[in-house]
Amino acid sequence: MNNTRENYKNRLREVDLYFNTLRIVDNGRCYIKSIDILGNIEEREIDVTLSTMLKAHGFLLLYNLIEATIQNSIMAILNTIHASSITYKQLSDKLRKMWIKQELNSFNNDKVLSMIDKILNDEVLKFEARCFHVSGNIDAQKIREIMEQIGSNRIADGRDLKTIKDNRNHLAHGEFSFVEIGQKYTVKDLFEYKDSTQKYLDKVIDEMQDYLSNHNFKRP
Repeated sequence: MNNTRENYKNRLREVDLYFNTLRIVDNGRCYIKSIDILGNIEEREIDVTLSTMLKAHGFLLLYNLIEATIQNSIMAILNTIHASSITYKQLSDKLRKMWIKQELNSFNNDKVLSMIDKILNDEVLKFEARCFHVSGNIDAQKIREIMEQIGSNRIADGRDLKTIKDNRNHLAHGEFSFVEIGQKYTVKDLFEYKDSTQKYLDKVIDEMQDYLSNHNFKRP
C-alpha cells in the first residue's frame, strides 16, 4: 500500500494546486498574462463564464482522485495476495467466492475442469481487477461493496462522493455543460467536497492497509 498512499498524496497535491488557484480566481477580477519570445504581451480577463467552467472541472479532478485511489488499492491487495502464493485452501471465504465467480465468468467445461485442477493441486491463484467493475462508477456505496466483497471493514458516510461521481458523469457524458454544472456551486462548496473526500479516502487507505497487514485475505 506504500505506492498507493504515495500516488494518492501526489494526486491530492494536484487537486490542492488547482483548488488554491481557483480560490484566487474567485477573489475578484483576475487576468491571464503571457509574454512570447519576442516580448509581445497578451492579456485577457478570466470572466464569469470561464471561472464557472473552472469550478466544474474541479469535480473531474476529485473524481479522478477517488477512482485512481480505489483502483490502486485494489491492485495493491491483488498483488499482495498473488505474491503470498495463496492457494484455494488458504483463501478467506469471501475471496473464495470471488475467485469462483471470476473463474466461472465465461462458463464452459474446460473452464470448470481447469478450476477444479487448480483447487485439487493446490495451485497458486490469481485474481483479476475486472472482478470489481470500478470504472466510472465509484462512490462511497460502491467502495463499501468492494470492501464487503473482500471481507474488509466498511467505512461509513462519504455521501459527498456520490455528488462528485454524478457531476463527473454528467460532464463526461455531455448531459450538462461545464457552465451548467459550475454555476450550481461556489468555490467554498468545492473545498468542502475536497476536504470530505480526503477524510474519507484517508480512512479507506488505512483500512486497506490493516486488511493487508493482518492477512485478512487468508482463512483464520
